[in-house]
Amino acid sequence: MFLIDPHIHMVSRTTSDYEMLALSGVVAVSEPAFWAGFDRSPAGFVDYYEQLTTFEPKRAAQFGIDHYTWICLNPKEAEDLGKAREVLAEIPRFLTRPSVLGVGEIGLNKNTPNEARVFKEHVQLAIDTFAQANLQNPPAEGSSQVGSKISNLKSQISYLESEISDFKSQISNSPASRASAIPPPIAPHHLILIHTPHLEDKLKGTRMILDMLREFGSKLDPARIIIDHVEEHTIKMVLDAGYWAGLTIYPISKATPQRAVDMLELYGAERLMVNAAADWGVSDPLNTHRTMLEARRRGHSLDTLLRVFYNNPAQFFGQCPNFKPRQIKVGFAESAG
Repeated sequence: MFLIDPHIHMVSRTTSDYEMLALSGVVAVSEPAFWAGFDRSPAGFVDYYEQLTTFEPKRAAQFGIDHYTWICLNPKEAEDLGKAREVLAEIPRFLTRPSVLGVGEIGLNKNTPNEARVFKEHVQLAIDTFAQANLQNPPAEGSSQVGSKISNLKSQISYLESEISDFKSQISNSPASRASAIPPPIAPHHLILIHTPHLEDKLKGTRMILDMLREFGSKLDPARIIIDHVEEHTIKMVLDAGYWAGLTIYPISKATPQRAVDMLELYGAERLMVNAAADWGVSDPLNTHRTMLEARRRGHSLDTLLRVFYNNPAQFFGQCPNFKPRQIKVGFAESAG
């Protein structure tokens, strides 16, 4: 079965890890910008973004894997506001690169006021630079990206038509209530990937993140935002707010395969992704696979497995025209099995 890992830090992994992922069915990886183990200078961030957008895709391509990335300043390096804003000023030019999906992984580390300021500035940047990025990097006429973009737009139109139909069925037939109930239009923005804090800071940090996102109102579309590293005490609030949720299989500080499948069974597969977040710590690029095997051991259908481990990432990332893999239908495979 094919898989997409929605969150993995391949700059910290060996080439043999790419080979192992390819042999185990991974066709695409999504790599958010993250902490390097030390605080960097603005020039250091520029070098890092160059590595993510030029060298790493070539390394992945040797094994038939599509490498995508996200650009941001990690929350661990947000305390120095002067430096943070220098780095933020460099980000827009990288958002037009062909392998970039959006802004991430932004978020909170210790839930400090400066981290919160930089988080909101990242979100505003994702809003402000979206139209500019599309104008600067339009797909060439006749290219595969044109078809991809049309397909994405059709999918989004279909989704919105369904949402409008559901909404209309819920409101009163009276003109006054209908007018007052119609929500404001949602403005487009780059996809956003959000990091939630570790361990004891997670619940407070997740609540802070949701509160800050609410401040942007109709400028944000929850369908274009994933909040990562959710756990048992935060997953419901994220899903209830309409966002995508990421389950990270990193047993020392996040979830285990068993706990992740428990949450899948409690909350369902909709808007849920599973990732390994493998980096230079005690982590394993195959933890996504171990979670899939645990779900299979418990009797989950091929349709559910494909949805969580391939189609959900393809659906979310596919909102960005840069992302190539498309969702897979399993009707024939399910009946044949």
